[in-house]
Amino acid sequence: MAHAKLSPSASARWMTCPGSVHLEPDFKGGDSSVYAEKGTAMHTVSDDCLTKGLEPKSFIGKTVNGHIIVQDMIETVQVYVNYIQSLNGQKFYEEKVTLAEVINDCWGTADAIIIEGSLMRVIDLKTGGGIRVEAEGNTQLLCYALGAYLKYSPAYDISTMALTIVQPPMGNIDTWTISVEELLAFAEALKLAYAAIQNEPNKFVASDKACKWCHAKAQCPEMKRLANEAAAVDFNSMSLG
Repeated sequence: MAHAKLSPSASARWMTCPGSVHLEPDFKGGDSSVYAEKGTAMHTVSDDCLTKGLEPKSFIGKTVNGHIIVQDMIETVQVYVNYIQSLNGQKFYEEKVTLAEVINDCWGTADAIIIEGSLMRVIDLKTGGGIRVEAEGNTQLLCYALGAYLKYSPAYDISTMALTIVQPPMGNIDTWTISVEELLAFAEALKLAYAAIQNEPNKFVASDKACKWCHAKAQCPEMKRLANEAAAVDFNSMSLG
């Protein structure tokens, strides 16, 4: 039985490579870093603006989560706040959602959930640049969407999910729309992935998506095997040359 707590932010990793969860039993979705802390500060400012009616620029010079809020951070917040305010519907911010009905030990915080009629929007703010994050097939976003659906479907008749990444530093607002049936099919895939974590603790599967942010790479037997294979090929090439 896997005792690790699973987080949506690490979902690409643990859905693909069950063994990695056991290498990092206390993994909670990412390192604390200056970038992560700045991101948390911008999320906090965004939430205050949306829930308290404050202007993002009013935070310039203030310290939030240990970081002084500066102009470029406010520009990121402003894009996100403007986007959320442009949408209609019942809005919920920084909502804790859980997948306990599907698998154990997996929860996270959805940045924004908006329900309008039969449409549920789940929106994730990404404050980092450098790599464009896509909504389509994004397992983290799917986990948030599933948690939001499980939380609110008893009260709302939801048939369609719009999953959105808002990534202001990249000029990226990307939406992927799916049916509830497709979301529930993802839930079944989650169950299979969780069963693999429990039953295949020594199964390691290397992939670009799963390995990119994996903190267990230094301990991973599959990564070591691939590195040894590559070294052997290089050695043989030099010998033949």
